Amino acid sequence: MKKSKPPSFEYHNTKGLKRTRLIQERKNKKLSQKELAKIIGCSEATISHLENGRMKPGLEISLSLQEIFDLDYEEIFPDL
Repeated sequence: MKKSKPPSFEYHNTKGLKRTRLIQERKNKKLSQKELAKIIGCSEATISHLENGRMKPGLEISLSLQEIFDLDYEEIFPDL
């Protein structure tokens, strides 16, 4: 009988802290995830993953969010 390999943790989907500030700011601007994604030029899934702590923002997305919400990076993503 073959032994199966343990799952790779390199691609394991770990969930971080829910980013309530990002969600709050998006809702303050009355934007849906889809609308925010369109403005930034990314997918709706990316916004969802950012808000749920499944991914960290790249440089372009970070700069775009800072500009849209007129906040510093540390205010939008206090957990990073």
